Amino acid sequence: MVPKNIPPFTSSDAVLKHIKTELRINPLAVSPEQAVQIFPCLNVGTMANDRSKRRGCKFYRIGRKVVYRLADLEAFVFQTPVQTINHQFDE
Repeated sequence: MVPKNIPPFTSSDAVLKHIKTELRINPLAVSPEQAVQIFPCLNVGTMANDRSKRRGCKFYRIGRKVVYRLADLEAFVFQTPVQTINHQFDE
């Protein structure tokens, strides 16, 4: 499921408010399906494959249920920025 009409966010507080109200997701721990709603660049199948190979984003098992913390997902998604001509990284 690809999210529609995602507004531009100006702060992390706005993101959390959107997650709580619009997506109706508990921002503490999310399922793989909810993670894909928040971060469309992720894929449920790829996340399952990564879990089976013990790679990818950090996850937790609560009984048989798999959950991700939003902070871990955000760190995983934004861990490898691409350097462009206009935005160079400090060394």
